Order: sequence, then C-alpha cells, then structure tokens
Amino acid sequence: MQTIKIGLIREDKIPVDRRVAFLPEQLNTLLAEYPKAEFFIQKSPVRAVPDNVYEDHGFPVVDTVDHCDCLLYTSDAADE
Repeated sequence: MQTIKIGLIREDKIPVDRRVAFLPEQLNTLLAEYPKAEFFIQKSPVRAVPDNVYEDHGFPVVDTVDHCDCLLYTSDAADE
C-alpha cells in the first residue's frame, strides 16, 4: 500500500470557528492504526490548538497542503 498524504486545512470560517478536525493525540491514534498515512497541518493563527502543539507531536505545520492527496476540515452541518 502506498503512503497517503492527508492535509488538515486551516479554519477560514467567518466568524472564526476555533474547532479542529483532529487533535494531535487523535492523529497519533490514527497513525497507529494506519501507519501509511502522513498528516500535514496547514498553519492557522486562530485554531483552537496552536500550530506548535502539532509540531511538538511530530506533525509538520506547512503553509500549503497542495501536495496532499486528501484534505480534511471542520464542518458545521447546521451551516449547510
């Protein structure tokens, strides 16, 4: 199986929504289950979990997630 690159996009909702798609601890759990996954965190000045916390857990924080195969974000079904 090939490695899949998964990007967590920054929160750009207005008004600002400070939720996250996954906490760093949850990403570690996913990696234990799916070792071929790589997670990239798009930089965000407003995320509820600061960028450095993801970096402290070993996840790259990047300007863009254009290189990722799959993008994840926080969605509020009530807004759809």
